[in-house]
Amino acid sequence: NIVAKLVDLRSHIEDADLVITGEGKLDSTTFRNKTVMGVGSIVRDVAGKINRKIPVIAICGYVDKLDANIAKLYLDHIYPASKKPIGMDEVRLNGEAYLRTAAQNAFKELLHKRILKINI
Repeated sequence: NIVAKLVDLRSHIEDADLVITGEGKLDSTTFRNKTVMGVGSIVRDVAGKINRKIPVIAICGYVDKLDANIAKLYLDHIYPASKKPIGMDEVRLNGEAYLRTAAQNAFKELLHKRILKINI
C-alpha cells in the first residue's frame, strides 16, 4: 500500500491495457495481503470505476498449492517460470532464462488469445 501510494499506482493503471505483477512463488500465502494481491485488488477497483477490463497477469518462479477461486479474484493469468520448485543455486545460475521463457510464453499466449494487440 505504501509503495502503491508513493508511485501513484492507481493513476498509472487507469491508462494501462495490461498489468504485470509477480512473486517468487505463488502459493496460499500470496493472497494474504502480499504484493500480487494488492496489485490485483487495485487493478480490479480502478477497472470497475472506469468501466473497462484491464487484464492482470502474474509471472512467477513457481506455483504451489494455490486456490484457483481466490486467484481468479485478483489475476487473469499466471505464468510460472518452472513447473517444479528449483533451488537457489539453480535460480542464481539460470533464473534470468527461466523468467525470460515465462515472459515469452505469457506474451505469445496473450497475443494468440487476442488479449493483447500490437499497434504499429
